[in-house]
Amino acid sequence: MTTQNTMQDFTIRREGKPFLKFQGEIIGQGETEPSAYRGTKVIIFRTPSGNYVVQVVRFDRTVGSERIDGEAFSDVSSIIDWLRVDGGERVGQASQQAIETACNKDENFKSAWIEIVQ
Repeated sequence: MTTQNTMQDFTIRREGKPFLKFQGEIIGQGETEPSAYRGTKVIIFRTPSGNYVVQVVRFDRTVGSERIDGEAFSDVSSIIDWLRVDGGERVGQASQQAIETACNKDENFKSAWIEIVQ
């Protein structure tokens, strides 16, 4: 359960879209090799009302650039679908790390990120 004490104010600058401003807490993070010249970082936030915001940063240190995208979601399955589109048929390494970290802090992620076979 989240408490008001863990909430912070965030503003995400997105390329070609309006800023996303919200209050929330980080529940999941993942990054491709942090020392790599090119890569991706994914951060998952939960808001006080139980909604989610996902930020994806693609960076290229060889030219000093980054492309930032972010989206707000009301359910976890939409987040996973959005990240799948981003990484092809499967989620990418950074996305998977962020999702699995979020599973430790959020029951909705824990329930959504499992495939049960009977």
